[in-house]
Amino acid sequence: MITIIPYIIVFLFTGYILYGIFLLIKNFFIKLKERIVLGFSAKIIERDDDLEKYLLHRFSYYDRLPEQLKVKFLLRVKSFIKNKSFEGREGLEITNEMKSWVAASAVQLTFGLHRYSLERFTKIILYPEAFYNRRNDAMHMGETNLNGVIVLSWKDLQEGFSEATDNFNVGLHEMAHALELQLLLNDDYDEFFGKYYPKFSLIAEEEYENVEAEGNSFLRKYAGVNRHEFFAVCIEYFFESSTEFRQRLPEIYYHLSILLNQDPLHDDAHVDETVRKSEQELEVEITSQAPVLIPKFSVTNLGFHFLYFIFIFSMLIIQGFRGTTALLYMSVIVGVFALLLLYYRMNKFVLYENCLVIKNPFGKIKGIYELNDIVAVSLSSQEAGDSLEILRARHGRIIRSRYSYTSNESDTSQLLQKLREKKIVVR
Repeated sequence: MITIIPYIIVFLFTGYILYGIFLLIKNFFIKLKERIVLGFSAKIIERDDDLEKYLLHRFSYYDRLPEQLKVKFLLRVKSFIKNKSFEGREGLEITNEMKSWVAASAVQLTFGLHRYSLERFTKIILYPEAFYNRRNDAMHMGETNLNGVIVLSWKDLQEGFSEATDNFNVGLHEMAHALELQLLLNDDYDEFFGKYYPKFSLIAEEEYENVEAEGNSFLRKYAGVNRHEFFAVCIEYFFESSTEFRQRLPEIYYHLSILLNQDPLHDDAHVDETVRKSEQELEVEITSQAPVLIPKFSVTNLGFHFLYFIFIFSMLIIQGFRGTTALLYMSVIVGVFALLLLYYRMNKFVLYENCLVIKNPFGKIKGIYELNDIVAVSLSSQEAGDSLEILRARHGRIIRSRYSYTSNESDTSQLLQKLREKKIVVR
């Protein structure tokens, strides 16, 4: 029984490699399928004026889009309408125009995201104009509730898009609440939005506290009611006063454009992401800097790794001598693999003023990251060692880099504190 252990280890390792290759191929074909569908749909929708007539020359965001993105926009509007139920109140008869404008509000907000249809919210209720809410004894233009219902005033929805620069848009405002609620309820939210939202919140917290305290702000006072209203108001200003928003609150504007993966200042909605330094440039930069934090190895973790290696290697060699020559060779190979695994886990992090560097036991750099490029850092502890995952954002995608490392608890705590000071989310 024990003699087959090397074969099992090699089999599992080979399976792991093949699974990784399978995932790469799968992702390639998913992206290829999206391009084919988008190109094929363009030929169909160009001749379908039934939906576009409600948006063209009446919906400024749609008017500015290049032709291919108009196709994408219409596809998403159609899908949104198909998957929602619409209900009129106080005698209001629902029309295709109403459905199109509601759907366009959601699609505009989520246009840069992969998951755009706000799946949790299945029902849209429209009133002719502002409606009475018994819970707080007030008239509302819109509301979004936990039961998956979005309620809107048709009159105010129209006015919101007719006056495209007044920073009042009930459609965008309520869709922003819906988008945020899906994340907070952990319900079918877009992965990129979910990973980047905590980063945006950290960046925006100072301005929120300023508005809450009724300080002088570019945003209207209603943004200070709570953090949810702050986000929704930011969305309105983001689309309706983009130029001034970027001038007055550049950091918040930039991170909001990353969060939504779109920039309204560009007709094609692309985001001008900050130019990042290359690894070579960063390596040159840190040579003239003194590290802020150099951690010590964790004796506990290293001891476990050495015992693990000695046990596996000794067992395989012993079993190899009892068996055939081929088994001996295989035992040595797997033993070397165990040694490499030990080497792999002995990384350490070194913190500089503007960079986080991952080094191997001999001091060679395995990864180097600008602190202002890091979205979040996630730490996890297991019996086999500690793991550090670094998240970065690129064009609506999250890039993950994971390292095993050894460090004592005190140094790890210092690292987390310094990362928080740099407005990096720590999980």
